[in-house]
Amino acid sequence: MNFEKIFRQQHVFYTINHYEQDNLLLIKHVINTAKHFLKNNDSYYETEQVFMKYITRLSKEVGKKEKLAVYIKMLEEVTTIFETNEQERTAFDHLHLPEWIQAKITGKSFIDSLIENM
Repeated sequence: MNFEKIFRQQHVFYTINHYEQDNLLLIKHVINTAKHFLKNNDSYYETEQVFMKYITRLSKEVGKKEKLAVYIKMLEEVTTIFETNEQERTAFDHLHLPEWIQAKITGKSFIDSLIENM
């Protein structure tokens, strides 16, 4: 894995970290910064686009039911991308994005979701 891929994934991890911490004061800025970085580099992966679209929606939703619907849609899109595009799946293999989304849907811990899917 090259430095650029690591740096790209760092932006996604950083966004997830602030989202998980319910850091509502910074999340909008974090999302905008990540989008700007990801868009202005050589390629803007479809997985990154989908993630940013849905994390933006999630940061605005307040109800558990509404968030659940967003997580389900995000998982469907990410799963479709990974099933049809090996380059995307390979580029984001270390992120375990589907497992994170699945954990959010089921209410299980991320670790439990990882173990179930290995």
